Amino acid sequence: MLQEARFHVVSLQNLNPPEVPSGISINIPICYLLKRNIVIHLVLFHEREGNYWWHGGLLSDPRAISELSTFGLSVHTVQMMKTEGAFDKFETDLVDMGGIPILIPKNIPRFLHDTESSRFIECSHVLADSFHRSHGKDTTPEALRFVHRAWKLLSKAKTLLDKLGIRFWISSGTCLGYFRQCDIIPYSKDVDIGIFISDYSEKILPEFLAHGFTLKHWFGKVNDSLELSFSSGDLKLDIFFFYEDGRFLWNGGTQAKSGKKFKYVFPRFTLCWTEFLELKVRVPCETQAYIEANYGSDWFTPMTRWDWKSSPPNVRENGEWPPDEWSEVMRVYN
Repeated sequence: MLQEARFHVVSLQNLNPPEVPSGISINIPICYLLKRNIVIHLVLFHEREGNYWWHGGLLSDPRAISELSTFGLSVHTVQMMKTEGAFDKFETDLVDMGGIPILIPKNIPRFLHDTESSRFIECSHVLADSFHRSHGKDTTPEALRFVHRAWKLLSKAKTLLDKLGIRFWISSGTCLGYFRQCDIIPYSKDVDIGIFISDYSEKILPEFLAHGFTLKHWFGKVNDSLELSFSSGDLKLDIFFFYEDGRFLWNGGTQAKSGKKFKYVFPRFTLCWTEFLELKVRVPCETQAYIEANYGSDWFTPMTRWDWKSSPPNVRENGEWPPDEWSEVMRVYN
């Protein structure tokens, strides 16, 4: 139809993505370049298993650079698809543009805002397959039951934090499981997420308590080493808040019996969307650097014994809480 309307049409496809996508074909079209009097870059959004929209990256098609040049474009001059992207589904309006019916986002400012933070990265199923070949995969009923319950816990936390508009990412052991094996680690026994302290809200605690979570402990202050731990049944959700310190980011830890403080130092990172067990969640874009900071260069090897005060290579002692503040900064509940 477009060619009949005398458009010059080129289709780019998802031929060579950075990682093999989950739940969609590799060879699907990702965009069309259209030219008559002007150039139109038509980005194709595909539905993913996590009930969101995804678009490919231009360089997934080896022909992209040469085809763009024939339209007088480059990867740097196009507004979208420099990387893969992910969007929550949004409502659209049908408008007429020169006799052509076009769907546009109903909330254009929100769409443009979301575009700035839409970068998407895939879990590496190649790495996960390599891990499972080397170390096996625990498929015992106990392991499968834990993974399912941990997934439900993460899904519930995502629902509540999304409702509050609070950015979070999967962190610590949950992030390690994602990066290393595209799964939850069966022996981890908890779910870990991170939040920038600038995104902290006093609404977090009452929202979680109102939806079946129990506060297990509150460590630190909002301006120093805040960590919240909730329980749901016999599963634990740890929320670590991250602080800026020059070229680094860090989260805190507190030993309840002594008042000792610890900090875990990470190189600065940005956030990307990913799909983790059919959930659209954020991870550090610089995922391997984040994992190596927390688990060292031997992160590929499973480690069932872990001391949070000494095992992480990025842990530092950070003083002690004054005894007169203990009742405020170390609140432990049964």
